[in-house]
Formats: sequence, structure tokens, C-alpha cells
Amino acid sequence: YKVETDTDSTLTNDDSVHCSGKITNSTTLSILEPRLVGHPKEIETIFKAYERVFSSGVSETLFVHGPAGIGKTSLIETLREKVVDSGGWYVTGKFYQIRQQDLYHPIVSIFDDMCDLIAQSENLHEMKTVLIESLGEELKAFARHVSGILKLTGNVVSPLEDSYSKEWEVRQAFVRLKQQCRSFLSTVSSIEHPIAIFLDNLQFADEESLEVFLYLMDSVPKNVLFIGAYADNENGIQSMLLRKEKNSKRRVTDIKVENLDREALNEMVSNITNTEPELTKPLTDNAIGRRWGTIQYLKILESSRLLVFCPISGQWKWDEAKIQSETNIIEITTVRAKNAQANVREILKLAALLGFMFEAELLFIIAEYQISKKPGSPLSNPKYSENEAYLHSLLLRAVEEGYLEKGVEGMYKWTHDCLMQTFLSMIPEDERTILHTEIGENIMTNISQLNDRQTLLVVEHLNQGIPFTENKEKWLILCEMNLKAGEISCSKATFANGLSYFENGISLLPKDAWSKNYTLTLKLFTNAAKAALNARNVEKTRNMVQTTLENGKSLMDKIPAYSTNISLQRSLGLFEESINSAVLVLQQLGVKIPRKPIVFDVIYELAVTTRVMKNKPDAAILSLPKMDTKRTVSMLILSGITRDVYMRNPELLAIVSLRMLRLSMRHGMCEYSPQGFAMYGLILMRMKKYNEARRIGKLAIILAEKLQTSRGSVYNVYTGIIHLTSPIMEMKENLLQIYRSGMSAGEISFALGAGCNAGW
Repeated sequence: YKVETDTDSTLTNDDSVHCSGKITNSTTLSILEPRLVGHPKEIETIFKAYERVFSSGVSETLFVHGPAGIGKTSLIETLREKVVDSGGWYVTGKFYQIRQQDLYHPIVSIFDDMCDLIAQSENLHEMKTVLIESLGEELKAFARHVSGILKLTGNVVSPLEDSYSKEWEVRQAFVRLKQQCRSFLSTVSSIEHPIAIFLDNLQFADEESLEVFLYLMDSVPKNVLFIGAYADNENGIQSMLLRKEKNSKRRVTDIKVENLDREALNEMVSNITNTEPELTKPLTDNAIGRRWGTIQYLKILESSRLLVFCPISGQWKWDEAKIQSETNIIEITTVRAKNAQANVREILKLAALLGFMFEAELLFIIAEYQISKKPGSPLSNPKYSENEAYLHSLLLRAVEEGYLEKGVEGMYKWTHDCLMQTFLSMIPEDERTILHTEIGENIMTNISQLNDRQTLLVVEHLNQGIPFTENKEKWLILCEMNLKAGEISCSKATFANGLSYFENGISLLPKDAWSKNYTLTLKLFTNAAKAALNARNVEKTRNMVQTTLENGKSLMDKIPAYSTNISLQRSLGLFEESINSAVLVLQQLGVKIPRKPIVFDVIYELAVTTRVMKNKPDAAILSLPKMDTKRTVSMLILSGITRDVYMRNPELLAIVSLRMLRLSMRHGMCEYSPQGFAMYGLILMRMKKYNEARRIGKLAIILAEKLQTSRGSVYNVYTGIIHLTSPIMEMKENLLQIYRSGMSAGEISFALGAGCNAGW
């Protein structure tokens, strides 16, 4: 068949040229959203799981896995229409291979989407009221992560008002986030509005985000179908999730997606080319069994002019003899990338450096710099008065050709991870390091004040560029930026990411950093130790602590390392070691505590404390000034000892508690002072001084509220004080308050104990 003017001469007039049997008006392949074919059993399994959740209200989990490009995402997306038609909500999030700067982004996007759905629902006012009641004080902290909730609550809360801004020093921050997500999800899901939550690419999930997802699938009992998809044999995710399946409290179904059989594959090719199935078999024979790989394969044939549309006959044509089979997805996408127009290819190579999702504004900044550096660059065009207009047209061309998808507010994302990786691989390694440095420096130059996301983006690029240069001054600047990036990550409870930034900063320090760059070095090691502890990396915690203690110049400089070491010993169940370490540090701070006290020591401490508290009115105690830093550190360590000795050494517990109260009375109040007052009240109660015990206990509660400190332990002790003098219903209310306070602050042991007692 001879190809006329508008078609390419690649196809010649011989017997190997085939034409489609249908006449169509489509001059491009219908591959952006081809109809899903094959996998009927897998689709049925997914649908039945949702139907069970919809009818019974009992939550379930699906794990869908298979090779990359097999069609897992498209398979799961078939559920969307069913969920929406039944009155349910379908929300999705996706992890990316290149670390994203929006921490917890897939988790946050799920909850933001749910907030949007609630805002559009008919019972918005009712749902808003229930959410405020359910989250309570946690609404402020939750809004720091999920800003979408402000659409529902209005000016009720502000993420800047959260009183727990420094709480990242303990892992309770992360526990709180998990509890907040659970409370939100349990509140908004219902039998009328079941929720399907789909998280894609679990193999790329960061440790904390994955832990949140796995926690929710076990802790939200009703009206939610959790779906996780991952590629096999990546990052050890499969074995970990298989263990989770066996130990989960809920029903978990495993779905393995295999390659399409030849019949289904031929149906797919037939749909894309709008051609009779019997005529597309030669194309199918050369295609691979993976959905996305087949789409890219056909796109390559089209861009290579081996598959062309003839406008005269209105049919697709291909040269079977010239079509060669490709089996590797990366090879397929590489061919397609090389076939892209030079200017489109160049803009996409830069886009690949920015990650799976990126801002057009940042891409234009980088491209403008490349244009200024290389006159005659494919990224410039004399026909356009402004470069940005031409660059924008290239992005739109990339969208039309199926490389990118356009989002809202100037955001773009790749249509598939493999495409991004392919364009990234087209940049030579040495050139890539230079580009990363230029990207980071250009963003800093062109944006006057970086937000948290942009700061992390800049540091990510500079970390991949500057370490390969010989400019030592830039190394020190990057050390400081890694310190800031680590603090941002840890403030959002992503401790593994934070540790990575701190370690990057440490690796760039000069050999004499402890003498010439002491303050910066101390901050990096101190924060790295805390992050490693909260990321549960024992070896790195010990190494960072040891280095800090060996090089710290003063006691106060070493205190954070001492505190981290005590917390590490406690977390490992080494309570005797943690007590010994704490007593030694307290001695250096001027607070002497007997390691093995006897009854006489307790009597003496009690007598001194009674004299200090004699005739002290509540108003005078409540008006005491704020405690200085050194004494606050002593109170922190004393508070830690009380947890270690609570059920092991009552004499030491009494002495430590009384010493905390006396330090507060002498030097002012701090966040740990209410604990000392509460324990003193408990001691008075044991001495049968009920009225005085009740007074001191109430004072502890007032102080805890005033200082906005953790109230779980204080309420817990107060309940022990009033149980002999108060009505049973008042006891119950206090226990419920302990439960709510403990759950919100991550003090799970206090919360569970109080909840059980309240139920009893």
C-alpha cells in the first residue's frame, strides 16, 4: 500500500505492510486512558472486598503486587466508580522513588482529599462538630500536618498555635500523629460513607509513613478498605508485608498481578489502535505482557513511524518486518525518550532532576539559567519574545505526548516513574552533579525566603552536587543547611529523614571541626543522636552520644547527649543502667541523690519538704517565676528516674519526687514541676493526710494546665489521691480524662491503664 503525502515513507509498498480493518477519525493512538482488559479474577477479588466492608462495616486490607508496569494502579482504579456510586469516598496517595520534600506527602494528601470531600458533603456542619469533639486539643497539632482540616474548622485552630512545637525530642510526637490520623479516620468513616484508601508504590515509602499506614489498617476497625500496591522484589517490602499479613488483626488479602495473556493483550492493542482484533495479532506478538510496557511499545512504534495513520484510508498501518520485540521496560522508554524532539527532551531531562512532581516555576528558573549558560540551547527559540512562554509551550507539548500530567497551581507530574528515571539516566553522571548544584543555588538566588518544602528541595540537590567539588567553604554552608533540613524533618516526626540530613552534614565537616567549627559540629552530633534514638537505630545513637561526650567542652554542652543516652538505656529495658547514669549526671549538676536509699533517707527528705511547704498558700505557689535552664535540665532527668523506679524502688521514687517539688519551690516552675507536686500529694495520702493530699493534687492539675505540659501522669497520680475521698463517678470522669490526655500525648501506658479502670 503506497503511503501518500501526509504519511511517512518509512512504510513501503510490500506485503509486510498491514492496514487496520476499521476506518477511524483518530489520528493519534488512544493510549492516555485505554480501557482496562484482562485480570477478571483480580478485579472480582477487589470488588468483593469492598462489598464486604460496605455490607458488614468491618475494615479490611488488600495488598496488590507484581512487576513494575504490570498495571496494578489501573487495576485498583477500577474500584473508584463502584465506591463513589455506593456513596463511599475513594482517596489515593502515591510514594515516589526520589524522596519528596513534602514530608508524609501521600498520607497527608489522603487526609486533605477527605477534608475536601467532607467540605462538599451535605452534613458539613454536623461533621465539623464531631471532628472538633473527636480530636479535641489535638486539632491544632493535626493541622500542622493536614492543613486541609482548616477548610472545615475555619478559624477554630491555627497550625502556628500548637503548644507542642518542641516535642520532636521524644518519639511521642510520632505516636501523637498516628493517634490523630486514627481519630480522624474513625470519626469520618461510616456505614453510609465507607472509605477506600489506596496507597501506591509502597516499596518507595519512608519508614514513618509506612508505619502510619500499617498502624491505621490495624487500629481503625470499621468502614475502611485499605489498599496498598507495591512492585515485587523492591527494598525488601514484600517479606515485611507478608509478615504483617500473618499478624494483622484484620482480614488481609494478597493479590499477585501477572502478565496479561495473549488474548487480553491483543484486545488491549485492538482498543488502542481501534483495529479489529484478528488484524492486530502481529503487533501483539511483538508486545510484552505488561500493560504500561505495551503502551510505551506502541508509542515508540508511532514515534518511529513504524506505526502510522493514513488520513486517506482512515486506517492505521504498520510494517511487521521492521518491528522488533522489546522486553525491558527501561529499554522501551529509553527508545521513546530518544525519539522525543530535542527541545522537549531537554526540558524533560531538567524536569527529571526535580522529582516525580515539580513546580513549573522552579523548572523555569533552572531552564533560564541553562539558556544563559549555553547560547543556542534547544530550550530557547527566537520566535518567542520571552523564554518562559516558549518553555511553557514545551511543557504543554510534553503533556500532549503523554510524558507529563498537568496539575493545579503550576504543578506537573510524570505519567510514570519509569519515564522520569529514563530521562534522568540520559544525563551523564558528572554533568548531573553539576546540574544538581546549579539547581540548588539558583533556587536560593531567585526565591528570597524559602519555605520548608523549598529548603528541603534545595538541600536535596546540593547534597548531590557540592560534596563532589573541592570548595570547602561551600561544604560548611551545606553543613548548616543539612542541620536546618534535619530539624525540619524531625519537627514533623520523620526521624529517619532527619538523621539522614544530620549525617550528610557530619560527613562534610572538616577533620578539625570540633576545634574550629565547634558550635555547628555540636549541634549536628547532638541532633543526630536524638534523631537516631527516635528512629530506633541503637548503634548510631551510641556512636553519636559517645562522640559528643568525648568532644563536648562543657557540662551543659554534654547534657543533651547524656539525656539521649539515658533514654536509650531505658528504651532497651536497662533500667539499672539508666538510673545509675542519671544519678551521675545529677551529681555533676549539683543535685545529690542516694543511689540506694533507706527509710531514714525518705523520712529526712519528707521532713525538709514539709517545712518548705508549711503555710504556703496556693496563690503564692502559682505565682512562682520560671525556672532557669540548668535546673530545668535537672528536673528533666529526675522526671525520667521516676518512670524507671515507679514499681521497682519506692524509697528512691519518694526521694526523687520530693526533691523535684523542693527544686520548684526554690528555683521556680518548669514543665516537670506538676509531677513533683502530684507525687507529694500521693505521699500525703499514704500518710492519711487526705485533705492536704487533695489540695496538693488539685494544685498539680492547675499547674499542668497552666504550663501546658503532659497531663497524663499528673491525672493518673491525682486519681490515686482522691480514690478514698471522692464519689465513684468523679473517679470515673478523672480516669476518662487521663485516657483522653494520655492517648493524645502518646502516653499509651497511662491511657490504657486509666481506660481499663474507668470501664471497671
